[in-house]
Amino acid sequence: MKDIVLFGIQGSGKGTQSTLLQELYGDRLSYFSSGDIFRALKSHPNAIGDYLSNKLELGQLITDEVTISLFRFYFSTLVSDKKSMLLDGYPRTLAQLVDLVQTCLHSQREVVGIYFELSREEAKKRMLGRGRADDTPESVDKRLDLFFQKTLPNIELFEKFFPVIRIDASPSIEEVHEQVKNISMSTKLFN
Repeated sequence: MKDIVLFGIQGSGKGTQSTLLQELYGDRLSYFSSGDIFRALKSHPNAIGDYLSNKLELGQLITDEVTISLFRFYFSTLVSDKKSMLLDGYPRTLAQLVDLVQTCLHSQREVVGIYFELSREEAKKRMLGRGRADDTPESVDKRLDLFFQKTLPNIELFEKFFPVIRIDASPSIEEVHEQVKNISMSTKLFN
């Protein structure tokens, strides 16, 4: 059993593919999506909701302190030796990557990255078409810039510790999912 880290530019289909993976292997997975959690919490009328709402609307990353704390809580309470972690949206920064690598190496968990490769232009088109309130042209451009400045270098660094499987995310959802299924079977990701 291996833990899976989904990488990809926003709009590359990480969330969609994670949903499809959960449908296939749900009983063997423990899913973590920092973005889903932050979007759910931003609607609360309190200081946390206000903070998250402001950051997300401006297309800014949530601080490492908040994101790492959330991941550590998830890892300490919801992860077991009987399930693979499926991570979507974590790690995005160097500090988050260091935390993940230390956590996984310390706990002797086997980790594989899946990188959904997609052009910036296609990612922007998809993001603006999905209808999320925080997907304004300005915030989309900022988030895409952050991906290339912060996340992409971390994917390359992640590869120094763990294998990364690259998938072309430009075809249809079904075609990409077929690639994911074939890889998960041939590499025995969830066995």
